[in-house]
Amino acid sequence: MPESFTPAAARAIGALPTADEEVWRYSRIGDLDLDLFHAPAAATSQVPPEAAALLERIPARAATVVVVDGRVTLLECSDPGVELLADGSELGTVEPIDAVFTYNDTFCTAPVVVRVAKGRHVADPIVIVHWTSEDGVALFSRTTVDVGENAEVTVVEMSASGSGPALLVPVTDLRVAQAGRLAYTAVQNLGRASWQLGTVTARVERDANLTCAAAAFGGEYARVRTDCRLVGRGAHGELLAVYYGDG
Repeated sequence: MPESFTPAAARAIGALPTADEEVWRYSRIGDLDLDLFHAPAAATSQVPPEAAALLERIPARAATVVVVDGRVTLLECSDPGVELLADGSELGTVEPIDAVFTYNDTFCTAPVVVRVAKGRHVADPIVIVHWTSEDGVALFSRTTVDVGENAEVTVVEMSASGSGPALLVPVTDLRVAQAGRLAYTAVQNLGRASWQLGTVTARVERDANLTCAAAAFGGEYARVRTDCRLVGRGAHGELLAVYYGDG
């Protein structure tokens, strides 16, 4: 069972990074106050209208996952080559990067695993929606996408929140087996009081292809670190990111 988030429990794991570290230089990490955030309240079993509206943007879906305030509320799959798991069996299999990443390992309440069978071509996208409604909540989502040998799939992961403050520390782990093909897109439209400290890790095997794209439209401060490892001859990884800001 995951540990319940408290600022004290987070500090016991390790201090937040500082701008003195090269990868956090010029960041606003020094402005983050963990004392402003708390663990989510009781889980809901309903898909709220805001999450349903996000799903409507992609009506044809091979599989659907909805996570509300850190809890999985919907798992649906219509493609026999796709398996969805939400039991936490893959949690902790990625090598920790820093204290923020370790927070995710410790406090994650909604691990989701998407597996695509060997040789399976999934025509419609798999859509994962994260909706944050509770003010002041700290959430630590974990998504693992495991694409089998010579399989092909598109995964769209959308994150959105209300106008209140929130701390989101998502980790996404992408695994593409030999000759597999994965198109992964992450879109966040967070409220203007939300913090996001995200991590994407990817492992691309021989002759496999990964396109990993991110589009950021909101948040008070939104950051995503992407680590992509090409571990076989002919492996290809293309990383794209677009941030929309103002001021």
